[in-house]
Amino acid sequence: MFSRLRWWLRREHEEQELEEEIRSHLAIDVRERAGRGESPDGAQLAAARSFGNLSRIREETRESWGWMEIERLAIDFRHGLRMLRKAPLWTTVVVATLILGIGLSTAIFAVVYGVLLKPLPYPHADRLMAIWNSAPVAAYQRYNVNGLNWLTWRERTRAFEDIGLARLVANYNLTGIGEPERLQAARTSANLFRILEVPPMMGRTYTEEEQNSGANVTVLSYWLWKRRLGGDPNVLGRRILLNGEGFEVIGVMPADFEYPTAQFDLWTPLYLPPDELQPGVNNSYVAIGRLKPEVTVPQAQAEMTAIMREFANEHPRTNLLRDGGFVDALVEPLLVSNTLQIRS
Repeated sequence: MFSRLRWWLRREHEEQELEEEIRSHLAIDVRERAGRGESPDGAQLAAARSFGNLSRIREETRESWGWMEIERLAIDFRHGLRMLRKAPLWTTVVVATLILGIGLSTAIFAVVYGVLLKPLPYPHADRLMAIWNSAPVAAYQRYNVNGLNWLTWRERTRAFEDIGLARLVANYNLTGIGEPERLQAARTSANLFRILEVPPMMGRTYTEEEQNSGANVTVLSYWLWKRRLGGDPNVLGRRILLNGEGFEVIGVMPADFEYPTAQFDLWTPLYLPPDELQPGVNNSYVAIGRLKPEVTVPQAQAEMTAIMREFANEHPRTNLLRDGGFVDALVEPLLVSNTLQIRS
């Protein structure tokens, strides 16, 4: 393809050489015929008849060069531009449709790659599980959990190394540093970073004491640190204003840390007030657990179902269903869970 393109770019030179070669062949033939006694005019006509159709020879030679496809494409392109100029309204509609189609295709591919194809950016990600409440008989295959679910699972599980909790709708208004900005954030349990097995690039993550007290500390994403704080190497201990309150920056995560997605800017401690730690209260959290190395997903599912059956007997008003069933737990690989959430 590149050799054909080079030929096409120097086609005028090649055309000149072709014409010179044709004239040279004709001149040689005319001289030979004149040397045999033919008249100049007769020799010219005879040489032309012997040489053949010049137009056909030129076309066959150009075809052998291999750039006529490019030439035809250029001709079609010029013709298309002339037609588009003659119908500006139709042209505008076509171009707008193409732009929309390309944009949608790009956006869809970005989602498909980011959620369905791209592996999770955590060590041993195959052992990371999403844990949901589940009541299929009530048409709820999966739904968010509450604080008491989480505490019960952490206390009773033997299949998981640990289970973390997060509230993913926790946006903050950043002020006091240039233009105000709405930041996408998550409040999480202190153990979440340890479960994901991703340490901070700088500083530390918050402790359970800071979580339980609702301390105003925050861990920044690498990109927020670079974009709004200029990559300040002395950022640790600095206070920033979030929703009008001062938060101490205690850590910065690596550039490839993406929980739950790359669009999240910072993380703060998830404080659960005592009055919320009741069955059926505030089902607005997501839970993530890391399986122990020797445990399979079916084994973890069986254990969580047994735990939830006990929990339902302890809290029948909220967790026993009318048909005799109970609110169960659903354990599924985190990547699978993310995929199903996009599809639904």
